[in-house]
Amino acid sequence: MKIKRYLSIVLMILLLSSCSRVKIAYRQLDWLLPFYLETYMQLSTAQRNYLEEQVEELLAWHCASHLDQYAGLLREANSRFQSGQMRRADLDDFRLRIIAYWFDLMRKASPVLSELLLTANREQLQELLHSLTDKNRQWLVDYQELSAAELQEEYRESITDELQKWFGELQPGQLQLVDVWVECFQPLGMEGWQMRWKWQARLRELLELRRDAAAFRAGIEELLLHPERLRSDVYQRRLDDNAAATIELLYQFSRQMDAGQRRHLQREILAMAGDFDDLACLGGPSIARMAGRKKFPVTAAGIAGAAGK
Repeated sequence: MKIKRYLSIVLMILLLSSCSRVKIAYRQLDWLLPFYLETYMQLSTAQRNYLEEQVEELLAWHCASHLDQYAGLLREANSRFQSGQMRRADLDDFRLRIIAYWFDLMRKASPVLSELLLTANREQLQELLHSLTDKNRQWLVDYQELSAAELQEEYRESITDELQKWFGELQPGQLQLVDVWVECFQPLGMEGWQMRWKWQARLRELLELRRDAAAFRAGIEELLLHPERLRSDVYQRRLDDNAAATIELLYQFSRQMDAGQRRHLQREILAMAGDFDDLACLGGPSIARMAGRKKFPVTAAGIAGAAGK
């Protein structure tokens, strides 16, 4: 489901359900991320130690380099909304800047993923590919169970809930804007499912090239940083059209905000910006815990060597 992501990117939020959870959730990422990866592929002790250490370093970098920028974007967006001067171009600029931050993160994460996959044995890789296949099939089953009308109703409920979280109770005219958005929004449907399979097929191809470590690392980086190279023209048009429809919704919405909604939005945005300010000052979540942990070399050879100890 892409609904919340489109709206959240424009509003500069990180897909968290409420402002009060930002700090709590972020501080748990150092163990949640390795746990999440292990739902796809069981890691050896050495691989998990390596991943935990690298996640700590990645989050320390992210805290230092991005969180203050998130806070700045939030305050800039609030200023535009409060003054009534939000333009379509501003919303699109916010969206593109957040996407750029995401790809900065992917660029930093790519070497870590490459090293893990370079040390994985055949059984681990088979487990990974099997897990991806199962998730793709389950997504298709869930998608096919919904009629077009049911899918539209899900979109309506999701976007309405997200808007109410940020702006408070919606006015009749704003609910009509939601109706227009629902009619314009194009489900990614089977094109989205095919994109999943293309991505997985490319990963499978790369895993066959692991003997050439340099080529493998470059391929993984391209897969993470340039997903658009796998997209069909139809899929890309739908992505672009949906982003434009969401920007238009928020632009028109901003023109109908009343004083109560402006106050509600300001409270939500400034609370989240404050959370990002606090997190950015931490220098990384629980980095001090790493002081006593045995470290392995940050290379595939180092992980493999540690595994034999």
